[in-house]
Amino acid sequence: MTSWHIEQQDGKPYYMPQCEVCGLRYDEYGLYADKEQAAADAVDDGWQAWPDLYHTDWDCRCPQHWSVRCETCKRYVAQADRTEFKGWLFDRDDDDMRVGVCDQCLARMDTLPTLELGAWPIFHPSHQRIDKWQALKVLEEAAEVVEAARGSIRSVTVLDGRTLVNRARLVNEIADLLQTTTNLCAAFGITSVDLGFARTECTIKSLKRGMFDEGPRTRMHREPDDT
Repeated sequence: MTSWHIEQQDGKPYYMPQCEVCGLRYDEYGLYADKEQAAADAVDDGWQAWPDLYHTDWDCRCPQHWSVRCETCKRYVAQADRTEFKGWLFDRDDDDMRVGVCDQCLARMDTLPTLELGAWPIFHPSHQRIDKWQALKVLEEAAEVVEAARGSIRSVTVLDGRTLVNRARLVNEIADLLQTTTNLCAAFGITSVDLGFARTECTIKSLKRGMFDEGPRTRMHREPDDT
């Protein structure tokens, strides 16, 4: 079944989203000259609408016939009422309401191992400024972290089956980096709430990429002996 009801007016086509499963029409605002706007309005009212991968068109489904696949675990629901997906998170940025993270994968986020980095004090406002130099200070400290890490790698020894590494300088440089990052956040008015939302989004991206599961290292890594 087609995803659009089309009518001709004054020689021009006008469109109305139509569920490809049951044929229900989205007639809240009548006919549209712009398919993308029609799809956007339908999505705002609980419909699904996404660009077809093989055609320059939009496919539509009414709220009773959503089709959903979890981007992380690939769990697929071919057809169900949208109310069954209340625990899911959908990525609207990609204009593809079929792409999301299921409730089970989102719940898994609460079980992931974490590292508490603590609360860092903020320098006096006279030391903060919204400019590139505030950001470049972070880059400077990050470079020192890299050099400290290289030094730690060179110090690795194995004694009685235990791997020993001198991490003292690396720990100090990481502390400097965290302090500088805290100052950058303060200068630009970035709050812990802002970072909390960003952390969640970052974790979801990593879930989709399989970064919390066993697998090969990412392409950005080099061979172990490249120090």
